[in-house]
Amino acid sequence: MPPAQGCRYIPAIVRKCWTEIKLFIKLVMPFVTTIINIFAFAQLDLQKREKRMLANWRLLTRSLLIRERLKKRYDTEVSVESNISLYFQI
Repeated sequence: MPPAQGCRYIPAIVRKCWTEIKLFIKLVMPFVTTIINIFAFAQLDLQKREKRMLANWRLLTRSLLIRERLKKRYDTEVSVESNISLYFQI
C-alpha cells in the first residue's frame, strides 16, 4: 500500500480509538471517583483522630502540671504513720 493511500485510514483509526477511550473513561470514572471518595473520607477520619489525640495529650499534660503545682503548694512533710496515728490510737 503506498503511503498516500494509508494516510486516509488514519483519521478513521484515530476516531475509533477516541470513541473507545471515551467509553473506557465513561465506564471507569465512577470507580475512580468512588476510590477518591474513600481516600478522602479516610483522610478526614485520620485528621479527626489526630486532632482528638492531640487534645487528649494537651489535657493530660495540663492536668499533670496542675497536679504538680498543687502538690508543691499543699504537700506537707507528714508521714503516713503520723496520719494514721491521728485517726487511730496506736
